[in-house]
Amino acid sequence: MKTHLLCAAAIAAVAVSAPAYAQVAGQIDAGYARTAYDVGGGNDFDSDTLALSGKAVFAASDLINFQVDAGVARSEIEDYAVTAKTATVHAFTRNDSYAFGGFVGMTEAQDSAMWTGGVEAQKYLDNLTLAGSVAYGQFDNWENVDIIQVGGEARYFLSDNTRIDGHAGYASIKSEDEDYGGWSLGFGAEHQFASQPFSVYAAYDHSEAKDYDGSADTFSVGLRWTFGADSLKQRDRKGASFGGASAFGLTNIVF
Repeated sequence: MKTHLLCAAAIAAVAVSAPAYAQVAGQIDAGYARTAYDVGGGNDFDSDTLALSGKAVFAASDLINFQVDAGVARSEIEDYAVTAKTATVHAFTRNDSYAFGGFVGMTEAQDSAMWTGGVEAQKYLDNLTLAGSVAYGQFDNWENVDIIQVGGEARYFLSDNTRIDGHAGYASIKSEDEDYGGWSLGFGAEHQFASQPFSVYAAYDHSEAKDYDGSADTFSVGLRWTFGADSLKQRDRKGASFGGASAFGLTNIVF
């Protein structure tokens, strides 16, 4: 059980959203997260994670865009340290009203890799963006293990440079003899400084396991540097705002 928790904590470390535009644009994020795990039976523990990630997007044609994500995170869990690396490629189409596409990604930690693929979409309203994704995945060294993740998010812009958001997700891991699952709810905020490419963000996520007494609470903060967009809202509508399987707090769920 604790192996599952440690792997989940490591994989969760690499989830950060991003953006980009025009021909080539992107962002770099530096973040810190503190997670408190409550697994019952006196097995509670905390983790501290430092993460660095980046995203870039470019237009292959008037119809097709590509987004590339990469990140690395280091988690300290009691006297145990885990390093996780992630990479994802997205292909999508977008106009002023909506965007949709697909992605393939990989997260590696502790000599194990999780491969995911799925579809994702966004709907643009006046000051509101609605987003969602569905993903399927497998571990490279665990046979007959199926991972399903579903998530959704609402991002509301108080102004062009101030955003609040809420997100929810469900995930399950099924094998021949085990069935783990759980859900996650969270909210966050981001503010970009006027006439500057830098923004600060903060978020809180709560996750619950469905089949045993386990939960996790994560607080995260970070600094984001964006190039290719003049505001948060422009970044959301014109940039690398897809999250793939790492979006919406899904990887924070404790299995």
